[in-house]
Amino acid sequence: MRTTLNSTAQAALYAYIAATAQTYAAQPGQMYSATPSIAQTIYDLMVEEADPFLSSIGIQPVDDVQGEKVGMSVTSLVVSRTDTSGDGERSAKNFVDPLAKGYQLYTVDSDIGIPYSLLNSWSKFPDFQERINRAIKKALAMDLIRVGWHGTSAAATTNKSTSPNGEDVNIGWLKQIKDYNSGSQYLAGTVNDPVELGGNDFPNLDSLVHDAVTRLAVYYQDSTELVALVSRDLVNASKGKYYADLGGSAVEKEKIGKVVQTYGGLACQTPPAFPSGKILVTPLSNLAVYYQTSSWRRQQIDEPKKNMLSDYNQRNEGYVVEDFKAASYIDNITIATA
Repeated sequence: MRTTLNSTAQAALYAYIAATAQTYAAQPGQMYSATPSIAQTIYDLMVEEADPFLSSIGIQPVDDVQGEKVGMSVTSLVVSRTDTSGDGERSAKNFVDPLAKGYQLYTVDSDIGIPYSLLNSWSKFPDFQERINRAIKKALAMDLIRVGWHGTSAAATTNKSTSPNGEDVNIGWLKQIKDYNSGSQYLAGTVNDPVELGGNDFPNLDSLVHDAVTRLAVYYQDSTELVALVSRDLVNASKGKYYADLGGSAVEKEKIGKVVQTYGGLACQTPPAFPSGKILVTPLSNLAVYYQTSSWRRQQIDEPKKNMLSDYNQRNEGYVVEDFKAASYIDNITIATA
């Protein structure tokens, strides 16, 4: 059933479009070009609307669509001594990981439609414009996180039916870690040889997280910044076993609640949209999103043929693992049956 835009909503919508255009120093309906400061404000608002996870990673503005990473880490010994009394000469040491690659940004479209029926409802409230902005920034932020976990490619034309989690939108963090150094810091189960939680090899999450830590470069294994990102299904299975074995009283249940916040000695988190059957061990600061400061384009159009406000957004964006040697990933984890 089609819904027309009532007069109150129409006046509020046009005032909103005019206010947005003024922010970009443009005319309503035009394609807006965001200045670097406006682009940063957009990302800041996205962080505010999203899960606290997004505020824990790096959101990095860059000038070019490809280049060297901003957060490069020292990965080798640079201290030395050379006897220069004869033919010996001092030489500078390249401390950058020789296997590391720079960043690559891809054009990303976020085209959001808000139906007239919702605009009619929101027009009753004095914060009409804020409600629209919150909805748009929330949608942008959650997509940003989801693609970071699920993205495996950057297709010329994406397909939501075959890639419901944005697998073809961009190349996310987990895919990059899987590909680094032929998967040296990546453990994946197979049908014949699964990574089984609750089996003989990995009786619990503590043992799995510990295994992930041992795959990191030695100088990162004792880092106080390491966290264990664990999928919700694995955490629930672990909690279930604790409660079945030990949850006989209120005191024991309280203790269990504290225990399951850490695994393998690391603080545990389950970020939004984190895929099932997976564990990632890394400092959160090691994960980043880069965006080109001059690339954000936006256009808002009242489209009666579609009975909605269309908010078109486009920018160049990419996912970055600052130092692959500080990231370890376990995939295809199955839960053992009793």
